[in-house]
Amino acid sequence: MGRFGYPVLLKTGESHYQRISWEEVYRLAEQAFRQPSETIASYSSGRSSNEAAYLLQLFFLALGSNNLADCSDLCHAASTVGLKQVFGSGTSMVSLESLKQADCVVLIGSNAPANHPRLINELIQIRDRGGKIIIINPQIEIGLVKFSSPAFPIKSLLRGGSDISTLYLQPIPGSDTALFVGLQKFLIEQNLECPRNCPDSRNGTQLWTT
Repeated sequence: MGRFGYPVLLKTGESHYQRISWEEVYRLAEQAFRQPSETIASYSSGRSSNEAAYLLQLFFLALGSNNLADCSDLCHAASTVGLKQVFGSGTSMVSLESLKQADCVVLIGSNAPANHPRLINELIQIRDRGGKIIIINPQIEIGLVKFSSPAFPIKSLLRGGSDISTLYLQPIPGSDTALFVGLQKFLIEQNLECPRNCPDSRNGTQLWTT
């Protein structure tokens, strides 16, 4: 599957990685963890389980270090600043209550089936009541085309899952700015833009951004 089945190490002064034993890995890790606690930090995957994150936290606290971080910290650091400048809040403004009233949801660059499976159940319900789900992603995420949710066992067993996307747009990477400007231009031409801090447009449609 394109992955090594053994550990490799790029040693100082070398130009190529070298295969090493697992015993060597353990020895190097032990040496690293014996460093002063203020010099030790973790950087883990934001997609790991809560249980794994909890054990990692206990492990580092036992070492006397509270330098814990995961990829979400860096991924959302920029968006937190940008959202607060534009909308006044650094967090998402979409709630489950809003989704239950939505007629159309647009997911941009999302892999919700892997990262937010709870959201998929709401999208399935939107489709069931005749709503539309528009996906904008250069790559086809299978779970955004069709998803087998335990919350809908009959569909999962008899139909092979529930349909998610009504329309799946695959823009060429780098063309997202042109796409979004075009969408905004169309909304303005059709008088569908919504003033800031006013979720209701003149025809009762609610527009939400995340």
